[in-house]
Amino acid sequence: MTKHIIDQPRQEAGQRLARFLRMSRAASHGQAVRVINARPRTQSVARVSAYLRIARGAA
Repeated sequence: MTKHIIDQPRQEAGQRLARFLRMSRAASHGQAVRVINARPRTQSVARVSAYLRIARGAA
């Protein structure tokens, strides 16, 4: 008697993940978005720290 179809080992789990990641990366944003996201965020960090200082009442 053979095993039930659910009891069979799943060997394609890694392949499914690789295919999903490939499709997800292909559907993601282009080069321009990656360049924008890679830019340093020095101004926004300073702005956030200023807002936090004001919110704490230390201004």
